[in-house]
Amino acid sequence: MFGYRDLDLHHKITNVAKGVYTVNQLKKRKNGMWSIKLKSGIWMSTRKDFIKKLK
Repeated sequence: MFGYRDLDLHHKITNVAKGVYTVNQLKKRKNGMWSIKLKSGIWMSTRKDFIKKLK
């Protein structure tokens, strides 16, 4: 899975390893889909095959 610098997920900056992360922000993109911002500042997609809510 990739991590991005921007909300609209246009600029890849890193690979994000499988694990548990703290979500800092949840925002709707221009196309109507949602993105999450991790505590580290990296934006990610909210695709259900990649993300699972724990709480």
